[in-house]
Amino acid sequence: MKKVENQLDYEYCGALKNHCRDFVKMKRAVGYKYNSEAAELKRFDAFSLAFSIPRDTLPKDVVLAWSQKRPYESDKTHKSRVHVVNMLACFMVKNGYEAYIHPFLPGKNLGGFKFKPHIYSDDELARFFAAADNMSEAGRSRFRHLTMPLLFRMLLCCGMRLSEALKLKLDDVDLENGVLTIRQTKFSKDRYVPMADEMTALCAGYLVETKDAYRPNNYFFSTPKGDRYDVSSIESIFRELLFSAGISHGGRNAGPRIHDLRHTFAVNCLKKWVLSGENVTAAFPSLSAYLGHADMRGSEFYLRLTADLYPHITEKCEKHFGDVIPTV
Repeated sequence: MKKVENQLDYEYCGALKNHCRDFVKMKRAVGYKYNSEAAELKRFDAFSLAFSIPRDTLPKDVVLAWSQKRPYESDKTHKSRVHVVNMLACFMVKNGYEAYIHPFLPGKNLGGFKFKPHIYSDDELARFFAAADNMSEAGRSRFRHLTMPLLFRMLLCCGMRLSEALKLKLDDVDLENGVLTIRQTKFSKDRYVPMADEMTALCAGYLVETKDAYRPNNYFFSTPKGDRYDVSSIESIFRELLFSAGISHGGRNAGPRIHDLRHTFAVNCLKKWVLSGENVTAAFPSLSAYLGHADMRGSEFYLRLTADLYPHITEKCEKHFGDVIPTV
């Protein structure tokens, strides 16, 4: 071990030594110091010597053995230790090697969130959208009863952030191909969001019914003055709809929140894939890209959340498919 520019280099000697070394190099190449993680991989490297590991493969039994919580180990240490090896597995899979990705990371803190998102039940969604569809015009907001039902459906069915939907311009909604263009997102990137045919039809109908709306700034969801809706106005309307739907609200920062529609989309998507026997390992990057996450780490906590809410999914997969996220 030697120290070079505050970075500690470790010699790996197990069957995965090349992958450990290349993974650390990749992390440091993009700016991470990665000292404690490199040391954790060194401990994993020593741990792996007790197993017979095929060349360029990270087997499930090795990952599960490593993931067992040790006596007197804190939740934080346990989660960190498992996470580093999970990232190594993701790195291997991305480069075309076989590796088991642990589906449910340990720890109470879901992906760094300080709260547990509210995942709306089918009954809650039915009541909420029934309330939205029965909205009436309010004052000069002559299209409010048309705008709000579509806006909230778009958040749920496309997994979008509220800010992204409110920024949509008319040219960003491609009705011919059923694609939304999300510009300058949370991570300063553009992305395309394909819509279901039903959502595309709703958008087309909305434009027909609001064709007389004054849109000097060309916002798709335009206020009566032609401006973009502000978040606080939408949140106020959202609270009204929750009350009308009989869905209790815990107060400020307690939820349910508008952003939980996005969480509901992600969890239901994973639930559908798992129960239908999809290869979640192959499909998961698509979900991450669709949601506009910088990398798959932003989507990982949905795996744990799905397992917490639907424990029978884990049982079903172990019984019928072997793994919740099967080995690539």
